[in-house]
Amino acid sequence: MDPLPQTPTPLPELPAPHKPFARKFLIWLALVLVVGIGVTLWWWNNSLITVEGSYIDNINGFQRQHDFAVAYVWREGVSDLQEGDTLTVAHRSDDAVLYSTCEYVPHPSIEEFFCEALWPTTIDGYSEKERIVLSKRISFFEFIKGRRSIIEEPIAKINSFESCVAAGYPVMESYPEKCRTSDGLTFTKYEACIQVITSARNPQTREIREFPTPCDVPEGWEKIY
Repeated sequence: MDPLPQTPTPLPELPAPHKPFARKFLIWLALVLVVGIGVTLWWWNNSLITVEGSYIDNINGFQRQHDFAVAYVWREGVSDLQEGDTLTVAHRSDDAVLYSTCEYVPHPSIEEFFCEALWPTTIDGYSEKERIVLSKRISFFEFIKGRRSIIEEPIAKINSFESCVAAGYPVMESYPEKCRTSDGLTFTKYEACIQVITSARNPQTREIREFPTPCDVPEGWEKIY
């Protein structure tokens, strides 16, 4: 009698090896990436120093042999900036935005601060402050050490009683009526005033702004004639 064929009995499958270390590593890696991205975004959104042209006290241009130099001058140091900072200068022309760089340093002979930018050719309207914005990106390491931008942007669009009220600031119970902004500017309502654009300077911050009429110049500001 022939023996019956034997069918091999399959061996039971072994469970996959448990890899707790690999799973924990991936979790930690994901957490590190999330934190890193968050810190980077925090730095990027809070590390740009912007100095509007209205903060500049004086602008001087010099034609040289191969280029055109423009010196941006402050009578007092800008609180955000440090000596030796390299600034990006953006000049808005009628059809484009031009860029250059300058180094923020004290003037060697007088008590002023300046930043001299070089341009390839003469710039039309180089002295018009409303066209100019200077900026500096604080490095990540400076930011971690605590350097921050502390300049508050001027409320440049609020330059009259009407614009102050339209922005939602309170009207004082006085005659004539007055409106006061969050940065301390007080505008008075006048029934009639000559329509002449007037420049004025804040004697405390040296900021210069333009106002639609002489009557719109805030209390305490000096008119520039």
